[in-house]
Amino acid sequence: MTLSNIMKSVRRLFFIGAFHLCSLLSFAFDSPLTSCFFATAYRDQPEIERILQLVKKENRAVDLDSATAHYLLRSDIDLGIRMAVVNALRFGVKN
Repeated sequence: MTLSNIMKSVRRLFFIGAFHLCSLLSFAFDSPLTSCFFATAYRDQPEIERILQLVKKENRAVDLDSATAHYLLRSDIDLGIRMAVVNALRFGVKN
């Protein structure tokens, strides 16, 4: 086996390993917040209902407005509810 053949094999193994590593990392960085629509479970919250109605009216995902931004910054609002607000903003429209 020549040095050239060894280098080709090493390079091939490196790229195969890098491909598999990238594939594994793509699954590791996915989260329920970005892959599941769960805001409807919090529909009893007025802010979420307001956003869902706006999404329905606009028929698209809506941007963060100042009222919602202030709502998200309130420390008395449960983290799960704040996550549902973000979820409703971005994933309210089913394709």
